[in-house]
Amino acid sequence: MPDPAVASHTLEKLLSGEKKGVFPPEVVAGIWSNAYKGSVMQTLAQTRPVTLSGAVLPFPMGHATAGVVAEGAVKPTVNLNFDVRKIVPIKVAAGVVLSEEVIRHSPVAAYLDLQQQLSDSISRAMDNSILHGKDAITGNVLAGQTPIISAAANQVVIDYADTKPDALLKKALEGVDAVEAANEDFEIDSFVARKNVRTKILGVSDTLGRPLFQASANLADPVGMFLGLPIHFTSAVGGYEKAKIEETDAVMVGGSFKNNLVIGNVMSIEMRQAQEYGFGHDLFAHNERAFLAEAIFGWCIRDPKAFAVFKKKP
Repeated sequence: MPDPAVASHTLEKLLSGEKKGVFPPEVVAGIWSNAYKGSVMQTLAQTRPVTLSGAVLPFPMGHATAGVVAEGAVKPTVNLNFDVRKIVPIKVAAGVVLSEEVIRHSPVAAYLDLQQQLSDSISRAMDNSILHGKDAITGNVLAGQTPIISAAANQVVIDYADTKPDALLKKALEGVDAVEAANEDFEIDSFVARKNVRTKILGVSDTLGRPLFQASANLADPVGMFLGLPIHFTSAVGGYEKAKIEETDAVMVGGSFKNNLVIGNVMSIEMRQAQEYGFGHDLFAHNERAFLAEAIFGWCIRDPKAFAVFKKKP
């Protein structure tokens, strides 16, 4: 948590900056850093900067193979083909309205709340878009995007009512095997699950009595180990607001995230404030101030067969 004196000073700079309506660099950095860290997808994927026009990424199909060459012999050559995927950036925006009284009477609390609210909303929008391909506010499908949950080629149904000791293990390995059978280069490196999955797998063991899930001593820790791999617990798997899905649609996703999910971040993050009118609201008349943060990013999936979606049996 920022030092109260630093937070108060930063808020003063925010309210009386040299450029009217522009966020100071330290505020922008804090909000973006928290949003980046709060997004599970940003944590698991490859990330790279892109421009507003996006990017076209080539992915090799197969490998170049080196061979032994005898003295004077012809060196082997390999024709390496590439498949391409396109990143099409989208913009997500979040606004917060604070009263002038709150800002002036509790500057530290106002600053901390502002930073947290804006960063949390952006990280949720990122994860919701990448996993579900929907706008959380409207529920509309994002055109031209490939969401992980609906695109994943491997679908596994989990029956929580099956109490056999190795039932959950078999289903988990079914998803792992499906991913790794699709391509020898695909290895599941992480799982992402709804928060209530933690209680379902806590205490479950294989036939030799070995626990499938190793939890942190702190139940508030969003990351544990499942089958020896990191498992991240997040509400994003179920979707947010109008992008929510039924629990039977998806409870967990496993995948080769690092090699098959690329997120392109546009570095020019824009953040503004308004005192007269904003968000369809007369701020001046109500003695309020509006703060807006916008993030622009896009993503692409190299191969949908690199992911397995685990669904709860109805």
